[in-house]
Amino acid sequence: MEPDQATGEVEYHRPPEFSKPMTSDGDVISVMENSDKDLIIYDAQARVNGEVDEGLTYSLSTTEFESRFQYRYLFRIDSSTGEVRLTESPDYEDYFRYGFTVHATS
Repeated sequence: MEPDQATGEVEYHRPPEFSKPMTSDGDVISVMENSDKDLIIYDAQARVNGEVDEGLTYSLSTTEFESRFQYRYLFRIDSSTGEVRLTESPDYEDYFRYGFTVHATS
């Protein structure tokens, strides 16, 4: 008597992968001082298995350190497209380094 055999497919649930900014500095995005309000500075597109996941909702957050500065209001994200825009013109004299974290939820 031969053993039973079965074939099937296994589906792995992988977390979304974010595309990185296309810069030589990795995660650093350079924006000119006094850039126009509403300038798109980053486009967060989460991919699952290499395909853009259209069913995600995007949001921004800052760390506790970043939240102490008023620049947490310098950015906004389109919750459906992932486009991060300036809400006002950045000023180097106020602060020269800014930061945010993009979150994607389904």
